[in-house]
Amino acid sequence: MRQILDGSEPILLVSHDADDHGWQFIGTSDASETDSRLVAMEEMVKCDPTILEIANLPPGWQAIRTEVGGAWKRSLCPENPEPAPGAPDSPQPTAETPESPETDNPFFPPLQDDAYLPPPAAEPSETPAQATPTLAAPSELADTVAATEPVHSPVESKPGPKPGGISILFVGVILIIAAAAILALYIQNRGLHTQLDQAKKQAAQLRTQLDHLAITSGPGSNELLVVSAIYGSGSHFNDVTDRVNELLHQPGTEFYAKPDWLHADPTPGWNKELTIVYKSGGQRHFFTAGEGGKVSAAILLDEAKK
Repeated sequence: MRQILDGSEPILLVSHDADDHGWQFIGTSDASETDSRLVAMEEMVKCDPTILEIANLPPGWQAIRTEVGGAWKRSLCPENPEPAPGAPDSPQPTAETPESPETDNPFFPPLQDDAYLPPPAAEPSETPAQATPTLAAPSELADTVAATEPVHSPVESKPGPKPGGISILFVGVILIIAAAAILALYIQNRGLHTQLDQAKKQAAQLRTQLDHLAITSGPGSNELLVVSAIYGSGSHFNDVTDRVNELLHQPGTEFYAKPDWLHADPTPGWNKELTIVYKSGGQRHFFTAGEGGKVSAAILLDEAKK
């Protein structure tokens, strides 16, 4: 708005459009087309650097505050309502009458009443001749009786264990013992990995504290605290606050405003700027580096002294 650019009104409402990803800045007056202006994001940051605190506002959201320096309250834009409830329930399937296995299914033909009746016996064509009985000799009858009588042994044999069953049982016991040993080793190894990960996290936290102490407690230095950092051009910016903090907390490190250093490239092929809002000595400061510009903790502290 015109009132914001000429300094007569503060920025109290910021809206990030969902359709074209544009930004709108509104003060205390109602928005109108006559007061609207099209400017670059750098101009708005120069008017009020505190808007960098909401540089990561997603498209379709807005942020409101009551005064400059106050807390921002984020919410969805009124023109982007939440989606309506889902579609109506799908129709329930209807049960179908099963086919009758006796009438409709070709794999079950109808049964006849006499399907399971045995076939009639064939009548003999002619009467067989009667057999004439023959008498065996007494010696032949004795041999036949002796051959048909069962022989009883005085000692009955008992079944013994099968060799194959013993070997299978032995292999099963060995497999169970091996599985238990492997499970115990896995549990022990997992516990060691957990302890190692905790030790690594503690070491990383200690290193961060030592690096911060090296920056903030050196001879003749002031405390350096990065509030926010964005990198991009036009209306496309990426929040690189965490990355800038990581680079600045490495003692003696100098980095450059390039995508390979900041791990971000919102507008490939275009020149971009790195904008940092930081505090030093209790005062808020503003630093901008063009494409390829050098940045370090010493440079920020020197800028804060000017």
